[in-house]
Formats: sequence, C-alpha cells, structure tokens
Amino acid sequence: MSKLLDKILSRENMLEAYNQVKS
Repeated sequence: MSKLLDKILSRENMLEAYNQVKS
C-alpha cells in the first residue's frame, strides 16, 4: 500500500516539475 502511494506521489512530483519546466 505505501509503495503504491510512493509511486503515485513520485509521479505527481514528476508531472509538477515537468509543468514548471514547460512554463
């Protein structure tokens, strides 16, 4: 369960970082 949450959080962080770089 916590591993899945970790995956989701890391993916969200990657998306956020990508959006920041994009703009």
